[in-house]
Amino acid sequence: MPSQRVYEVDFRQGNLSPSPDANGWGDMRIGRSGPGVGSSAADPQGLNLSLSFDGEPAAIGLYAVLPEGNLPLARRLTTSVEFDRPEGRPAASGSDRPEPWAVALQVKFGDEDFVENEPSVNVTCQFRPNGTRLNTPGHLQGDQPATLITPLDYASLSPGVFTLEHHFCGVNAAGGHSVGFGALTIGAPIRVSDVRACSNKGLSGGEQDWIGALGVTITNLPRAGEIGVRVRSFAVSVW
Repeated sequence: MPSQRVYEVDFRQGNLSPSPDANGWGDMRIGRSGPGVGSSAADPQGLNLSLSFDGEPAAIGLYAVLPEGNLPLARRLTTSVEFDRPEGRPAASGSDRPEPWAVALQVKFGDEDFVENEPSVNVTCQFRPNGTRLNTPGHLQGDQPATLITPLDYASLSPGVFTLEHHFCGVNAAGGHSVGFGALTIGAPIRVSDVRACSNKGLSGGEQDWIGALGVTITNLPRAGEIGVRVRSFAVSVW
Protein backbone atom coordinates (compact mmCIF):
# COMPACT_ATOMS: atom_id res chain seq x y z
CA MET A 1 0.00 0.00 0.00
CA PRO A 2 1.46 3.39 -0.95
CA SER A 3 1.98 6.13 1.60
CA GLN A 4 -0.55 8.96 1.98
CA ARG A 5 0.42 12.61 2.39
CA VAL A 6 -1.62 13.69 5.41
CA TYR A 7 -0.01 16.99 6.40
CA GLU A 8 1.97 19.66 4.57
CA VAL A 9 2.95 23.25 5.31
CA ASP A 10 4.37 25.69 2.78
CA PHE A 11 6.16 28.32 4.89
CA ARG A 12 6.13 31.08 2.27
CA GLN A 13 5.31 34.48 3.79
CA GLY A 14 5.65 32.87 7.22
CA ASN A 15 2.57 30.65 6.79
CA LEU A 16 2.08 27.95 9.47
CA SER A 17 -1.27 26.55 8.27
CA PRO A 18 -1.27 23.07 6.67
CA SER A 19 -2.85 21.91 3.43
CA PRO A 20 -3.73 19.08 3.53
CA ASP A 21 -4.44 18.40 7.20
CA ALA A 22 -6.19 15.03 7.01
CA ASN A 23 -6.15 14.37 10.77
CA GLY A 24 -6.97 17.83 12.09
CA TRP A 25 -3.57 18.53 13.68
CA GLY A 26 -3.87 22.25 13.04
CA ASP A 27 -1.23 24.92 12.51
CA MET A 28 2.40 24.28 13.29
CA ARG A 29 3.62 25.80 16.54
CA ILE A 30 6.93 27.52 17.25
CA GLY A 31 8.76 25.86 20.13
CA ARG A 32 11.87 26.95 22.01
CA SER A 33 14.15 25.47 24.64
CA GLY A 34 17.26 26.36 26.60
CA PRO A 35 18.67 29.78 27.44
CA GLY A 36 19.32 30.79 23.85
CA VAL A 37 17.40 33.53 22.06
CA GLY A 38 15.39 32.11 19.19
CA SER A 39 13.51 34.16 16.61
CA SER A 40 11.48 33.68 13.44
CA ALA A 41 10.83 36.05 10.55
CA ALA A 42 8.61 35.68 7.48
CA ASP A 43 10.24 35.57 4.07
CA PRO A 44 8.71 35.47 0.56
CA GLN A 45 10.09 31.94 0.14
CA GLY A 46 9.76 30.61 3.67
CA LEU A 47 10.33 31.27 7.36
CA ASN A 48 13.72 32.30 8.71
CA LEU A 49 14.66 30.63 11.99
CA SER A 50 17.63 31.93 13.98
CA LEU A 51 19.16 31.11 17.34
CA SER A 52 21.71 32.99 19.42
CA PHE A 53 23.37 31.14 22.27
CA ASP A 54 26.22 31.50 24.73
CA GLY A 55 27.65 28.24 25.96
CA GLU A 56 24.45 26.26 26.64
CA PRO A 57 22.40 23.95 24.38
CA ALA A 58 19.30 25.62 22.95
CA ALA A 59 16.80 25.14 20.13
CA ILE A 60 14.02 26.72 18.12
CA GLY A 61 11.67 24.67 15.97
CA LEU A 62 8.31 24.18 14.27
CA TYR A 63 6.03 21.32 15.32
CA ALA A 64 2.71 19.72 14.52
CA VAL A 65 1.40 18.85 17.99
CA LEU A 66 -0.89 15.83 17.79
CA PRO A 67 -4.00 15.14 19.89
CA GLU A 68 -3.44 12.42 22.47
CA GLY A 69 -3.74 8.98 20.89
CA ASN A 70 -4.24 10.37 17.38
CA LEU A 71 -1.11 8.77 15.88
CA PRO A 72 -0.02 5.47 17.47
CA LEU A 73 3.68 4.87 18.00
CA ALA A 74 3.31 1.59 16.10
CA ARG A 75 3.05 3.28 12.70
CA ARG A 76 5.16 3.85 9.64
CA LEU A 77 5.60 7.46 8.63
CA THR A 78 7.88 9.83 6.75
CA THR A 79 8.61 13.43 7.68
CA SER A 80 10.48 15.75 5.34
CA VAL A 81 11.71 19.33 5.38
CA GLU A 82 13.11 21.59 2.68
CA PHE A 83 15.41 24.38 3.81
CA ASP A 84 18.20 26.60 2.53
CA ARG A 85 20.56 29.41 3.55
CA PRO A 86 22.25 27.68 6.49
CA GLU A 87 24.56 30.05 8.32
CA GLY A 88 26.68 30.03 11.45
CA ARG A 89 28.49 33.00 12.98
CA PRO A 90 30.77 33.34 16.02
CA ALA A 91 29.52 35.10 19.11
CA ALA A 92 30.11 38.85 19.15
CA SER A 93 31.94 38.46 22.46
CA GLY A 94 34.51 35.97 21.18
CA SER A 95 35.99 34.11 18.25
CA ASP A 96 34.62 30.60 18.88
CA ARG A 97 32.88 28.92 15.96
CA PRO A 98 29.26 27.92 16.62
CA GLU A 99 29.71 24.46 15.08
CA PRO A 100 28.66 21.75 15.49
CA TRP A 101 24.96 22.49 15.07
CA ALA A 102 22.14 20.79 13.23
CA VAL A 103 18.79 20.94 11.49
CA ALA A 104 16.82 18.01 12.95
CA LEU A 105 13.62 16.17 12.07
CA GLN A 106 12.08 14.86 15.29
CA VAL A 107 9.52 12.24 16.22
CA LYS A 108 8.85 12.81 19.91
CA PHE A 109 6.50 12.32 22.85
CA GLY A 110 6.15 15.93 24.07
CA ASP A 111 4.74 19.08 22.56
CA GLU A 112 6.40 21.92 20.61
CA ASP A 113 8.93 22.68 23.37
CA PHE A 114 11.95 20.47 23.91
CA VAL A 115 12.89 19.44 27.43
CA GLU A 116 16.08 17.73 28.57
CA ASN A 117 16.06 13.95 28.08
CA GLU A 118 12.67 14.06 26.34
CA PRO A 119 12.03 10.79 24.42
CA SER A 120 12.63 11.34 20.72
CA VAL A 121 14.17 9.89 17.57
CA ASN A 122 16.01 12.29 15.28
CA VAL A 123 17.55 12.53 11.83
CA THR A 124 19.81 15.55 11.31
CA CYS A 125 21.73 17.56 8.78
CA GLN A 126 24.79 18.47 10.81
CA PHE A 127 27.15 21.37 10.23
CA ARG A 128 30.59 20.69 11.71
CA PRO A 129 33.89 22.57 11.57
CA ASN A 130 35.10 20.19 8.85
CA GLY A 131 31.93 20.05 6.76
CA THR A 132 28.32 18.93 6.33
CA ARG A 133 26.86 15.46 6.89
CA LEU A 134 23.70 13.40 7.44
CA ASN A 135 23.52 12.01 10.99
CA THR A 136 21.24 9.65 12.95
CA PRO A 137 21.90 10.52 16.61
CA GLY A 138 21.44 7.74 19.15
CA HIS A 139 21.46 4.97 16.54
CA LEU A 140 22.36 1.47 17.70
CA GLN A 141 24.65 0.60 14.78
CA GLY A 142 27.64 2.60 16.08
CA ASP A 143 29.03 3.55 12.67
CA GLN A 144 30.03 7.13 11.85
CA PRO A 145 28.45 9.15 9.03
CA ALA A 146 30.48 10.32 6.07
CA THR A 147 31.14 14.00 5.50
CA LEU A 148 29.41 15.04 2.27
CA ILE A 149 30.93 18.49 1.73
CA THR A 150 34.23 19.69 3.14
CA PRO A 151 35.44 22.16 4.21
CA LEU A 152 32.47 23.97 5.70
CA ASP A 153 31.78 27.08 3.61
CA TYR A 154 28.34 28.60 4.10
CA ALA A 155 28.66 30.83 1.03
CA SER A 156 29.01 27.79 -1.23
CA LEU A 157 26.00 26.08 0.41
CA SER A 158 23.59 28.99 -0.03
CA PRO A 159 22.42 28.27 -3.62
CA GLY A 160 21.40 24.69 -2.85
CA VAL A 161 18.05 23.58 -1.39
CA PHE A 162 18.45 20.91 1.30
CA THR A 163 15.88 18.10 1.49
CA LEU A 164 16.04 16.09 4.73
CA GLU A 165 13.81 13.02 5.22
CA HIS A 166 13.12 10.77 8.20
CA HIS A 167 11.56 7.38 7.40
CA PHE A 168 10.33 5.99 10.73
CA CYS A 169 8.76 2.68 11.71
CA GLY A 170 7.66 2.34 15.33
CA VAL A 171 5.89 -1.02 15.06
CA ASN A 172 8.32 -2.62 17.54
CA ALA A 173 9.37 0.56 19.35
CA ALA A 174 7.53 -0.07 22.63
CA GLY A 175 9.93 -2.23 24.65
CA GLY A 176 12.15 -2.77 21.63
CA HIS A 177 13.44 -0.25 19.08
CA SER A 178 12.23 1.73 16.11
CA VAL A 179 13.81 1.24 12.70
CA GLY A 180 14.09 3.46 9.66
CA PHE A 181 16.47 5.62 7.69
CA GLY A 182 17.43 9.19 7.06
CA ALA A 183 18.06 10.76 3.67
CA LEU A 184 19.70 14.06 2.77
CA THR A 185 19.91 15.67 -0.65
CA ILE A 186 21.55 19.02 -1.42
CA GLY A 187 20.38 20.34 -4.76
CA ALA A 188 21.95 22.24 -7.63
CA PRO A 189 24.58 23.37 -8.12
CA ILE A 190 26.07 21.13 -5.38
CA ARG A 191 24.16 17.87 -6.06
CA VAL A 192 25.19 15.46 -3.30
CA SER A 193 23.13 12.99 -1.27
CA ASP A 194 23.38 10.33 1.42
CA VAL A 195 21.17 7.69 3.07
CA ARG A 196 21.65 6.11 6.52
CA ALA A 197 19.68 3.14 7.88
CA CYS A 198 19.31 3.07 11.66
CA SER A 199 17.53 1.60 14.67
CA ASN A 200 16.93 3.57 17.84
CA LYS A 201 15.60 3.11 21.40
CA GLY A 202 14.76 6.78 21.88
CA LEU A 203 11.00 6.07 22.12
CA SER A 204 11.19 2.62 23.71
CA GLY A 205 10.91 3.43 27.41
CA GLY A 206 7.18 2.72 27.66
CA GLU A 207 6.19 6.28 28.63
CA GLN A 208 3.36 6.31 26.09
CA ASP A 209 2.18 4.43 23.01
CA TRP A 210 1.36 7.44 20.82
CA ILE A 211 3.41 10.16 19.12
CA GLY A 212 3.16 13.62 20.65
CA ALA A 213 4.71 15.88 18.01
CA LEU A 214 6.43 15.86 14.63
CA GLY A 215 8.60 18.70 13.44
CA VAL A 216 11.85 20.38 12.55
CA THR A 217 14.25 22.24 14.81
CA ILE A 218 17.65 23.91 14.73
CA THR A 219 19.82 23.17 17.73
CA ASN A 220 23.37 23.68 18.98
CA LEU A 221 25.86 21.94 21.23
CA PRO A 222 27.48 23.88 24.13
CA ARG A 223 29.25 26.55 22.13
CA ALA A 224 28.60 30.25 21.52
CA GLY A 225 27.38 32.05 18.42
CA GLU A 226 24.42 32.40 16.11
CA ILE A 227 22.90 29.92 13.64
CA GLY A 228 20.03 30.10 11.20
CA VAL A 229 18.24 28.63 8.19
CA ARG A 230 15.25 29.41 5.99
CA VAL A 231 12.68 26.60 6.15
CA ARG A 232 10.61 26.26 2.99
CA SER A 233 8.23 23.34 3.59
CA PHE A 234 7.43 20.46 5.94
CA ALA A 235 5.37 17.34 5.22
CA VAL A 236 4.18 14.10 6.83
CA SER A 237 3.15 10.92 5.02
CA VAL A 238 1.80 7.75 6.71
CA TRP A 239 1.04 4.16 5.77
